[in-house]
Amino acid sequence: MDIILKNFLEKAAESGCEVHILDTLHDCSQLVKPVIEKNKFVMFAGGLAKQLIELAKIDERKLGFEKIDLALPEHTLGIVEAALGIAETGTVVLFASSRIEQLTSLAPSTLFVLLSTTKIVERLEDAFQIIHPHDSPYILFLTGPSVTADIEKEIIYGVHGPKKVHYCLIKTPSPTVF
Repeated sequence: MDIILKNFLEKAAESGCEVHILDTLHDCSQLVKPVIEKNKFVMFAGGLAKQLIELAKIDERKLGFEKIDLALPEHTLGIVEAALGIAETGTVVLFASSRIEQLTSLAPSTLFVLLSTTKIVERLEDAFQIIHPHDSPYILFLTGPSVTADIEKEIIYGVHGPKKVHYCLIKTPSPTVF
């Protein structure tokens, strides 16, 4: 395992993410399918997320990509494709072309982020060499689940984003998407 990938794994775990290293998108679909079946509502954004949904043979009645409102059920799952990973922080960079795609990464209680192991850079500065403002109207940097503390210093998860975040690092991504 190269040093950049190793650093990314360590930092992602420190931020509270569950990280899964998978050989193919099909392997990822097998990991995600039982989680999808337990959730009431599934949101997805990106070509790779769409391929995963198709591979997992998900009941289309669970999919609600075009009917999103802010009153989502508690057990909502989001699946998004990351453009980049940043090893020094365990951060993923997400591009969203619409507010609905942006909501897909922020509103669900559980989020799966799909990322090719070839798209991990060492530092934030390296990411900014690759990212350009014209790439997407919404560029999100996500590092682990949403964590905040109240006035009594009690830690609360999921107030401003997902309570649980899974990074699915795919060694052999679909050639048509990445």
